[in-house]
Order: sequence, then C-alpha cells, then structure tokens
Amino acid sequence: MSSSVPPSPRRILLTGLPPAIERALREQLALPGAPGTVPDTAAEGPEAPPLDLVITANDTMPEKPSPGVTPGTLRLVLGSEGPRRLGVILRQARQMLEDPALYLAPFSLGDFVFNPPERMLTAADDTEVSLTDREVDIIVYLARHAGRAVPRDDLLRNVWRYQEGVDTHTLETHIYRLRQKIERVAETPEILQTTEAGYRLAL
Repeated sequence: MSSSVPPSPRRILLTGLPPAIERALREQLALPGAPGTVPDTAAEGPEAPPLDLVITANDTMPEKPSPGVTPGTLRLVLGSEGPRRLGVILRQARQMLEDPALYLAPFSLGDFVFNPPERMLTAADDTEVSLTDREVDIIVYLARHAGRAVPRDDLLRNVWRYQEGVDTHTLETHIYRLRQKIERVAETPEILQTTEAGYRLAL
C-alpha cells in the first residue's frame, strides 16, 4: 500500500451564513487541494452521503432534518463568540477536518457516553474506559457514517491513510480490541457490527 493515497474528498455544508461570507468560503474551499463544498439541497434524501463539516451562523441548521448530519459531523458555529474573519474560519475548518476527534461533542455509544477529545467512555455509574488514539479515530469515522456500512478499504484510507504495513488484519485486530471495550458481549456485537460491506456503527 502507498502512503501517498489521500483520504476521501470532504463534504462541507454552508448554511445560515451571511451572503458575503458564504460566497468567500465557497470560493476559498473550492481551490485545488482544499475541501469542496456542497449546497444545502445536496444534503437531502435518504441516500445523501454523510457530511464532514457544517459551517453555520448562530447554530442555524437546515429547516429540514438532514440525513447527512450524524453524531460524527463536525460543526463550526460563527456566532457572536465564534470566528468571523475569513482567514480564521478557513484555518479552524481545516484544523477540525485534520483532527476531528478534538472538536466533536460527546455523544451516546451503547451503554456509554463517548467523549472524543478526552479519549474516554463513561458508563452510567461513572466508570471510565480509556481508548487509544486509533480506537477514537475508528469510532469518530464510523460515527460520521452512522447506520451505514463502511468498507474496510475506506477505513484504511481515511483512518490509517494507507500507511505502510497496514492491512485488513491490523484493522480487524483494532476492531476486536474496541469491541472488548464497548460491547456487552464482544462475540455478539450490537454496536460495532460487521456486514458484508464492511463495518457499521449502530447509534
């Protein structure tokens, strides 16, 4: 495998922004080598691909619920305390896409609350389970595609970036260890499921 294979193209939704900021962001994010943008309508429909990032003003979201927005979707809010200068917005957006686990809010994962920045699972009785960086990356990527099967090659490309020496055995080992932590019975997984198409996170 080559370490030069890039991750999948990014899908970014701009919504509720002042027209001038939206025009500037669309122009800048569409530059070669930078994430592309998608209009609001592209996020609609049951087959809509999941979104990587929503850039919005004052936490405004599309009027219609979007199937492209999942617990793993990043959200950059340009409110009264958020960034307003174009350069700052672009820099923060790229930082979020580079390391999404640092910017995701906690969400429920089976019997736990998953806190990505803290690399921690917390049970109802406050018991904490630590996760490795790679385990966090796997959960975060699968959460972005919540309810959908993610092919093994997709995980290798976007989580491992096709590093030398990484193969499906390495992936399966990480999945096995992760199930030991998040499943009630690891041998019959209910949260991190295996399908013919790959792996699916049931949230």
